[in-house]
Amino acid sequence: EHCRADALAAGRTPVGTLVVSWSIDPDGHVVSAETSIDGTRDPTLNDCVLSRIRTWQFPAPGKSAAVITVPFEFRTAR
Repeated sequence: EHCRADALAAGRTPVGTLVVSWSIDPDGHVVSAETSIDGTRDPTLNDCVLSRIRTWQFPAPGKSAAVITVPFEFRTAR
């Protein structure tokens, strides 16, 4: 929501799907994040989302790393 709010404040209206994958180490720290699909075509929004995800902490997945892929859908207000 922070990244969307920044885009709106800058006069951009993000619309589309941003599909992001990130890897979590055995301790639950995000060690990498990348975009596989940027349907928003907004590089600033994309960079913001990746930057935020890299700060996240998850419950420890155990002895091995985990990879998560999530689509973020941005729509205009109805």
